[in-house]
Amino acid sequence: MSFWSRRPKQPSAPREPRSGAATPVPVSPFDGADPSPTTSDPALFPTPLTSARVAQILRADGAHFGVDDDGDCLGFWQRRMFLFVLYGETPTFLQIRGTWSREASIERLDEILDLVNDWNTDRIWPKAYARVRDDGTVSVSAEVAVDLEKGANDAQIRQIIRCGLASGSAFFDALDERYPDPVAQSPTL
Repeated sequence: MSFWSRRPKQPSAPREPRSGAATPVPVSPFDGADPSPTTSDPALFPTPLTSARVAQILRADGAHFGVDDDGDCLGFWQRRMFLFVLYGETPTFLQIRGTWSREASIERLDEILDLVNDWNTDRIWPKAYARVRDDGTVSVSAEVAVDLEKGANDAQIRQIIRCGLASGSAFFDALDERYPDPVAQSPTL
């Protein structure tokens, strides 16, 4: 019998794992997930993004913040201002934008841009940038922006908010370490 004339091999029935054998680990969190969840908890399902939901989540986490005329939340975390902005015709983008609590002189622009570029090269979040204001001072900001066109549940929004605050604060901590505040340090004699 030649190779080309062989009959296809019949698939065998799946074997039970041997006792003591390792159970296969799912590759994805969706492996083995029930495709039709039985829960009716609306907090688990993606719903449209609103400023009111962002405020509700911040409030539930004990944050102290205000709301501007556009309905965007803003507050201070570790002396740094963070703004929570929704973008899009129907809001689909959530952006958490933080501003460094200090400004730098224009003479420091090149070295600050080097630090910002190094940060953006080595890390995904936050996106960092510097800009020169009209008075010649340098302002430094960081942001995390996420497209939530299909909606999000409260846990997902909370995770994005925490990511924006934590990664933004980490970037500003790196700036503070590089440029220590002279008032916070003991005077040298």
